[in-house]
Amino acid sequence: MKKKIIVNALNLHGNFSGVHYYIKNLLEELDGMELPYEIAPLFSKECSINNYQNLRPIQVSFKSSYRSIRIFYENFHLPKYFESKAFNLYHSTSYVLPYKCRFPSLTTVHDLISLDYPDLCKTSTALYYGSVIKRSITNSLKIITVSKKVKADILERFDLPPDKVEVIPLGVSPKFRKVTDTMILDRVKKFYKLPERFILFTGNLEPKKNLVRLIKAFTLFKIKNANDYQLVIIGQKAWKYGKIFEAAKKSPFEKEIHFLGYVNEHDLPVLYSLAKLFVFPSIYEGFGLPALEALACETPTLVSSAGALPEITGNYCPIINPFSIEDISFKISSACEGKLPYDIKTAAHWASQFTWKESAIATANVYSQLL
Repeated sequence: MKKKIIVNALNLHGNFSGVHYYIKNLLEELDGMELPYEIAPLFSKECSINNYQNLRPIQVSFKSSYRSIRIFYENFHLPKYFESKAFNLYHSTSYVLPYKCRFPSLTTVHDLISLDYPDLCKTSTALYYGSVIKRSITNSLKIITVSKKVKADILERFDLPPDKVEVIPLGVSPKFRKVTDTMILDRVKKFYKLPERFILFTGNLEPKKNLVRLIKAFTLFKIKNANDYQLVIIGQKAWKYGKIFEAAKKSPFEKEIHFLGYVNEHDLPVLYSLAKLFVFPSIYEGFGLPALEALACETPTLVSSAGALPEITGNYCPIINPFSIEDISFKISSACEGKLPYDIKTAAHWASQFTWKESAIATANVYSQLL
């Protein structure tokens, strides 16, 4: 009889962002592999379950979109639920092991933002994760994290042997490639009413994305350089986003700042390909997948010096000081003039080396070590 691994996929509902894509793509790649053990993803009743070939999904009857209910369920109900299930390993894909976890487990820790930058989080998020991450890290047989930077942060904060923390980078989906079909480009451009030349940002609207400074830097760029560039911001409202819209409203170029909201992932490669420049000025990122997606689409990209962004983009992006409006503005101006320190096709090749298949293979190797 095959050994069994339960993988927590309770987060897969609603509009997807970073952690959601991690779980979704990891499961899809694991499903295509021949493995000597069985993998059972755990879904809530709100999740739309793929037609997996090899995975054996488990669906539980509660609404995981209610965060407080999911927290209670994961911490207190799951251990009781697991008592009736025969399995050998549990993978928490998003920071938290159940309270009083008494079964073999590993945890993916995507970052330590709730501990290192609690002011950038929802207050409730900072309090919750701040109180449970240490317990989860201590009780896990192994920690998976997504960058060397986050591994260093974990080892600096917690007394762990280095080999307990495994770095497994995220992947860039093959669909993120430069789109050259003019019919597709024109359709998407028309649908979103996009300007001819624009600077792009994608990500949740939240404090860590540093959008207030980006808007102010864009305003300064427009004042210093008479040009027709506009700013397009893609992303759903997350938390503490009021100041972002206030900054746009105060800009003399308010009409040239466009908020598209949440965008279907199938349109993202086209939007990256249409953009003249992608700017990712985050105050902190444990990985920063949009920067690699933009590079894979051969879009010139600027990233901040914060978190793992310099690590994952190699030497293929000019680095901006996320706390300096003047520096962001200057680097935008230089990039728009074509002053880039790298060949864009070489940068795209770099980004394409990050694959979900490699992430899944590395994760499967960790599973094998622990079984």
